Amino acid sequence: MKLQTSFKALLLAAGATLLMSAPAGYAEDDAQPYAQFAVSAEVSSYNVSYRQIGQFSQAFGQEERGRTKIAYAAINQQGQNFLKQYKNYLSRVPVASLSRDAQLAYWLNTRNMLIMDAMTDSRSRRNMKKARGTFAAPGTMWTEKRITIDGTELSIQDIEKDIILANFSDNPNVIFGLYQGTSGGPGFPAKGFSATNVNAELEAIGKTFVNSRNGLKVRKTKAQIPAIYDWYGEAVFNGDQDTIKTHLTGLSSAKT
Repeated sequence: MKLQTSFKALLLAAGATLLMSAPAGYAEDDAQPYAQFAVSAEVSSYNVSYRQIGQFSQAFGQEERGRTKIAYAAINQQGQNFLKQYKNYLSRVPVASLSRDAQLAYWLNTRNMLIMDAMTDSRSRRNMKKARGTFAAPGTMWTEKRITIDGTELSIQDIEKDIILANFSDNPNVIFGLYQGTSGGPGFPAKGFSATNVNAELEAIGKTFVNSRNGLKVRKTKAQIPAIYDWYGEAVFNGDQDTIKTHLTGLSSAKT
């Protein structure tokens, strides 16, 4: 796998940007643990930088049939340092000052970069299935507190289940923004989501994935549903097979 070698410059540039633009911490007391994350602004008053995600993907990823595969073994110390710096930057974003679409982009990007941070740990990759667990019983990789936002410690599972799926499942394409690190789900996004592109990008990623060799498989009268629907089918589609079928049909180019 051929990788670009300009990540040192990216790290230096990103580090300078993060140190200069990171705002002071934002927090407010709330009796309900994640209630503050359900509040959004009508118009964003803060701009979050996500260009570094695309640069990270370009430096350590390779496109294969429309899917970006990350070479975890190639993420050296510079890459790990960048992930830690960028996580610190994301942790200091005043989330309540973002619009609803900007928040969706923020949470998807934050979750996916936390996945990158976790996956660079060789111990996590060595026994990925156990570390990942299941949706009902997530493993330590998903449940370990990895970031503090608005004064609240959050795990990947907290962000995924109690924030993204709890607040944005009215758009079922949101599942395509949840990078899994496995062939049963979409690849790592080639660029960061933003308030202006998040919904269109989720639909585009969904169409690419569903019509890929890892997506929907139709053989005569039978269809094999991608594993990502097993994982999120209950949370997003209430476990209703007809609703899942309708969603898949809307994205699939296959004749069913």
